[in-house]
Amino acid sequence: MKRSADKKRESVGNDHTKTPRTFKPFGSVVQLLIIAMTSVIALLLLVQPSAAAAVDCNADSGTCKKEVKGLSVAFDITPKPVAVMRELTYFVTIKDGGLPVDDADLAVDFSMPGMFMGKNVVHLALRKDGVYTGKGVIIRCPSGEKIWKALVTVKRGSKITTVPFVFEVRK
Repeated sequence: MKRSADKKRESVGNDHTKTPRTFKPFGSVVQLLIIAMTSVIALLLLVQPSAAAAVDCNADSGTCKKEVKGLSVAFDITPKPVAVMRELTYFVTIKDGGLPVDDADLAVDFSMPGMFMGKNVVHLALRKDGVYTGKGVIIRCPSGEKIWKALVTVKRGSKITTVPFVFEVRK
């Protein structure tokens, strides 16, 4: 019995003679950096600008127009009202100094502000007098969001001009 009590005392004595460990709440500097970076990324993903405030085109009421880098760009969608999950025809009219532009390559890249909805690019063909057309579908967002951005890309030789149009669709 005496030996058992001695062993207990020895182990207690050994515990008191050990060098105390310093408290490291996050382990190492690397772990702290990983936690900080993950927190920043999560915050950026959660805080998104209000897409509704950015709407600059009422696609249901007619053609939307912008002037960018000397080009007049008009964007329209039919049929109206513009709705998701049906075939739409896109019209882009380009003028440079009031004259129709017939020598451009045009594409419209549809995306949803603040949410990746996959690639949806429609290449447009020249119809006549600076009017380019193409067909496509705007997909339904599972979250119910209805704000979309059409980024019109105009390529003339080595010069590329992009013109954004932000609009709302019906469900």
